[in-house]
Amino acid sequence: MKRSIIILVCLMATAFFATAQETATNKGNWQVSPSSAFQFSFGEGGTNSLALGVSGHHFVVDDLGVGAKFSFDWNNYFNSSWGFVFGPSVRYYVLSKVRVGAGLDIYAFKNSDLQLALPLEVGYPIFVTPNVAIEPNLNFTLGLSGARGFNSVFGLNFDFFFGDN
Repeated sequence: MKRSIIILVCLMATAFFATAQETATNKGNWQVSPSSAFQFSFGEGGTNSLALGVSGHHFVVDDLGVGAKFSFDWNNYFNSSWGFVFGPSVRYYVLSKVRVGAGLDIYAFKNSDLQLALPLEVGYPIFVTPNVAIEPNLNFTLGLSGARGFNSVFGLNFDFFFGDN
């Protein structure tokens, strides 16, 4: 009896480790992520912003997604007005556990020239199912252009990951 149980456990372990685990971040899969964000900066002339957005990524290799994002923002830097932020982005899931990302944000606000910024982020996906995750993340956005010296800001984002498998 013991021998049969040991053989059964060994066969199950071999089957588990021998098969590739399909995840939502595998090559060829797509991801859609609605998100919300709060960003702030310190010092004189500090910036605060709130955003609601969506991004989409295609995984060109395992754990590396290339895509774009679009958001609707309120930002006190641009005279407390609403505007749009859009641009390309990449996300990499380190060991499918920790997300790091970067992109190029283009800010289009009423009565303002276009502004450019480089967002950098790190987060942790909490998978509810193999295709759905909640992704809290921290970001740092480095202002690249602007007549008034667009501020660099820190932020806290919450993304929801919806992927195909």
